[in-house]
Amino acid sequence: MTDKITSHQDYLALLELMDTLFDDYVANKPQIDLLAPLLDEYETNSAHFAEFNQSAARYSPSQALLHVLMDQDGMTADDLKDVLGEPDQVAALLAGQNAFTTEQLSVLSKRFGFEPEVVNRI
Repeated sequence: MTDKITSHQDYLALLELMDTLFDDYVANKPQIDLLAPLLDEYETNSAHFAEFNQSAARYSPSQALLHVLMDQDGMTADDLKDVLGEPDQVAALLAGQNAFTTEQLSVLSKRFGFEPEVVNRI
């Protein structure tokens, strides 16, 4: 195994491998933990992702998570009112003015099926 991804083709192959490893996360966690930093380093430093990284840097973790969840679920800001509460709270989260409260994070994690701790790793 190499300590660095040197081509986009290698990156794509490693992504495919990681997808397979995640099928049995518990058994493959040591290998996942070794390979994940390689992906992160490539995604952070590769010219292939430079435009995306520049765009993503404008968003807080709360903003980014909400936008991904909305995009994946076909939701609008109005739809989030039912999940997160008052429209002004949703607007503040989407604008990056507020971070999630513990309660909001709990509601989101239940609604979208992820562990709340994931947000702390973003």
